[in-house]
Amino acid sequence: MTGGSAPGAPRNGHPESGEPVAVIGAGCRVPGAAATGFDAGFFGISRAEAATLDPWHGLLLEATWSALENAGIPPRTLRGGRTGVFLAGASAAADLLTGQFDLRGPRVGVDPARAAKAVHRAAWSLRHAECDLAVACGVLPGRGCGVLVLKRLARVWEGGDRVLAVLEGDGDGALETVLALREGRIPRGYTGPGAAVSRPRPAHLGGREHVFALSAHTEQALRRRARDLARWLGTPAGRQVDAAELAGALAVRREHLDLRATVLAAGRGRLLSGLRAIATGATAPEVSRGRREGTGGVVFVCSGNGSQWPGMGRRLLAAEPAFRTEVEALEPVFLGSAGFSLRRQLRYPREQTDPAVSRQALFGMQLALAGLWRAHGVRPVAVLGEADGEVTAAVLAGALEVVDGLSLLDSGAGPERIGRPRISCYSSLPGEPQPVRFTAALGTAMARGHRVFVEISPHPIAISAVRAVAAEEGVPGVSALPSLSRNAGKREEFLAGIAALHAAGHPTALRHRYPEAHVLDLPEPPWPPTAGAAAGPPDADPAGDGTTFELGWDPVPSSEPPPGPSRTWLLLPDDSSTALKQSFMTAAGLALRGDRGYALPQDDADELGTVLEELSADRSSPLAGVVLFAGSVTEYRLPELAQHLLLTVTGVVRRLAELSVPAPRLWLVTMRGMAVLDGEVGEPGLAFLRGLVRVLAFEHPRLHATLVDLDGLTGTAALPTELRAGHADDEVAWRDGVRYAARLRRVHLATRPRVPVVGEGAYVITGGLGRLGPLVARWLAERGASRIVLCGRGGPDAEARAVLSGLRAAGAEIELVRGDIAAPGVAESVVGAATTGGIALRGVVHAAGVLEDRTLIEVDGADLARVWRPKVLGGWRLHKATERFDLDWWLAFSSTTALFGAPGRAADAAANAWLDALVTFRRANGLTAATVNWGAWDTGQDVPAGPLAEPMPPAQCLAAMSAVLAGDRAATAVACVDLPGTLRTFAGLARRPLFDPLAREGATGALSPYLPSA
Repeated sequence: MTGGSAPGAPRNGHPESGEPVAVIGAGCRVPGAAATGFDAGFFGISRAEAATLDPWHGLLLEATWSALENAGIPPRTLRGGRTGVFLAGASAAADLLTGQFDLRGPRVGVDPARAAKAVHRAAWSLRHAECDLAVACGVLPGRGCGVLVLKRLARVWEGGDRVLAVLEGDGDGALETVLALREGRIPRGYTGPGAAVSRPRPAHLGGREHVFALSAHTEQALRRRARDLARWLGTPAGRQVDAAELAGALAVRREHLDLRATVLAAGRGRLLSGLRAIATGATAPEVSRGRREGTGGVVFVCSGNGSQWPGMGRRLLAAEPAFRTEVEALEPVFLGSAGFSLRRQLRYPREQTDPAVSRQALFGMQLALAGLWRAHGVRPVAVLGEADGEVTAAVLAGALEVVDGLSLLDSGAGPERIGRPRISCYSSLPGEPQPVRFTAALGTAMARGHRVFVEISPHPIAISAVRAVAAEEGVPGVSALPSLSRNAGKREEFLAGIAALHAAGHPTALRHRYPEAHVLDLPEPPWPPTAGAAAGPPDADPAGDGTTFELGWDPVPSSEPPPGPSRTWLLLPDDSSTALKQSFMTAAGLALRGDRGYALPQDDADELGTVLEELSADRSSPLAGVVLFAGSVTEYRLPELAQHLLLTVTGVVRRLAELSVPAPRLWLVTMRGMAVLDGEVGEPGLAFLRGLVRVLAFEHPRLHATLVDLDGLTGTAALPTELRAGHADDEVAWRDGVRYAARLRRVHLATRPRVPVVGEGAYVITGGLGRLGPLVARWLAERGASRIVLCGRGGPDAEARAVLSGLRAAGAEIELVRGDIAAPGVAESVVGAATTGGIALRGVVHAAGVLEDRTLIEVDGADLARVWRPKVLGGWRLHKATERFDLDWWLAFSSTTALFGAPGRAADAAANAWLDALVTFRRANGLTAATVNWGAWDTGQDVPAGPLAEPMPPAQCLAAMSAVLAGDRAATAVACVDLPGTLRTFAGLARRPLFDPLAREGATGALSPYLPSA
């Protein structure tokens, strides 16, 4: 915002009667029956008390919390303050609200039928200085309870608040209007009088590490918060957020509840990995967990000689101003008393050979570290030391001067007695009234209720003693945290300590790290679904709410567009003769229509960036599109060649993203790559581009990436018409002059399979030693499989071993083959193990896969190889090893990322689209095959779900798999998706015709489940 007086600014600090009032937060909850949709435990309300509450009262509490969180105001910061409650409802509800949040401003009730009156009265109260903040609540017909948070506009700038709307009159309709704005029914780009406008900026989730904090009151709620945030990062708002802004908003603009988790990350991939670990209860090096236990404060533990190392202060001096300030303050004392520069010693990259200098430098390092902690609001309630660390502890406790501490460390000479400490200090220095041993001091501190111990040293050497004493004394909930580590590498270890300390319950460490925090539209708390709601929210319990889809092709005609101003098309053929011919034919067709085709052969690909800038600057014939020709149908059949094509597309997208002007549309042109009509074979090495198009719709929506598949060189004649028409479709095929477009549609699976899909014989599962393999093995064994061969690179974990042991005990023959299914000979070994003794091989499950989070422009050859090796190359080798067998079924475990897309899943989406096309290829060649594009299985561990899908119970997944196999379906997507909510969140997807049939079906409410029962 610009400087100067805000509109309606008060004179002499007093508000004017007509002063504008800002809406800074909004929340809404839909109606429910009884307390089934109310999280009573969140508010500390017992079940018995909740049962006596009016259902609307519970939703009012939740809507108010959501509105305050939407405003970036931690609700507990309002306790005892001048916040008014203005309620269109019964006075009992107002009493409940003010009591729960301890609000001390005016409490006003109005006619329940006049919600606008509550807003009007709140604005009046603010203008007349009766309160500093106002909460206006009302009932919305058919949509439950709505809450607005209001503040005088002149005071908005003081708190860095965000303005959703400005009330300059009586406020009629404000509740409905602002909630409509928040729900996306009024465009976000709307700017009314006084509305704050934020300009979108490029996403920056890289660079320095940051702490991303989450909290909840239950483990289930914490997992859902992590899952919701991961999904939000894939939305348009999430893709544009700056890392520091997101970390600051989570640290300062949210309430920190008792159950906590943090993610320490510098990049989007690491952040998403940490969020998934939290969402599934898994461990990860970037994640810290803890619970606020009423710790009794922080104890500083000053360890002795041995924790120092060369250059131990170098990174902190460069990165932490507070640490540098502490060192500068100590510098004169060290120069005058110790005879050396502390700053230089902390930066010194070589081992110090003088023991006295080394001990004193460690002393200075510890003092500066303690000062750095204090700058983050971490002030110890007690200190204790070990050996030389006792000197540091005495100084930190105020019982010893720094200069005396240096003397003690230099010669042992010092004061006869130390002074009286200002805080508890356990020491055996000369003159200490009650000298104690280090371990005894730890035990005493724990006995006095202290549970959080921070080691003040450049490398942890005392933490093990803290943990040992806690274990020996039987003290639960003890946290022992380091300040730094010599083994941290590039990791910001001090920041990791802040993250861990926050997770352990410290109230200020993280808030001090982010003194300025913007308000962001983050996901609201994961309230339980309310009974009677018209449509379940995206985070509803997925059990029993699965949905099945398939991709089909519809004839969608196109006519020749009328002539218009000349435009330029940059044509990029690969190095095949087919692609060169296609580019020449396309250029000629465009020229006949008054446009220009500029071809850039692969030999000149290094000039792509320069050519793009030059063509973009030509206003006489604007650059309308970039067209990449992928060559002949057999050019990329081998997986390694297909990888080369993917990296070529990646390079083009990267160049387009770097343009200083709006990028043109991107077209990917293939020839007979897609199986569109019955009997067509398709080509996996080209069809995988479908997955890239889906991901680009999320990551680079302005490119409007489109895949066009032609039926040969003669079909190229249709391409100029397709390009110039500029239809919204993003997957198109031309066959014999007829234009087809891809569409997703719902399908039904049989409730009960009519024929058994498993019987006596052998079955193979690749990826068999992961989370899904043992579940599928049990499903097979329960249905009569004679032998089950599981292949995997590692060994089974304890849970998998227990499952497999149980199956063996029940009589199933279980064989394990250790190996990489993509390695030469492994697939043949697996088949050999299955068929030993003449047992017939009846079924194959290819479930091998690796997940890697990278946006398309970040993907390099190594990333791609890690993902494609098990899924694509492994699938190809398994296909070759089994193609001579007469199988009942050959099942590929694919992902919905290949159909829906997902941000950060470029390699995964492309690999799964390749695997889907391999299934089509097999079926066209007379071999059995099926693919299931899974959303996610809820296995209790890391669930590789995209932002659109919720995990599904394994029993329901297996029931769907059985139905797919029994119905001999070629390709089926199985995912728990709230499509109306998804299309609201990702508004751009709703404009893609691919989703048209689903959007029309979902427009009237929730999508009903079509999955068979488990």
